Amino acid sequence: MNKADDIRGWFEVAGGQSAVGRRIGRHPSTINKAISEGKLPPAWFSALSEIGQEVGHSVDPAWFGFVTARAAS
Repeated sequence: MNKADDIRGWFEVAGGQSAVGRRIGRHPSTINKAISEGKLPPAWFSALSEIGQEVGHSVDPAWFGFVTARAAS
């Protein structure tokens, strides 16, 4: 498992909660609370996806409560 495969690890790889928070206009305590709850606000998806592209580690849509379709059978 890659360090960036979980929410907390992704934030570490992306520069830390404070750095990411500054980039998306959120206080580090807000970031920490979302990480602790295990679900990120869907409004952050686009910004965190951009940061993920920059650092070479994509975000998982499930972290935001999004569902993905299964392969057709």
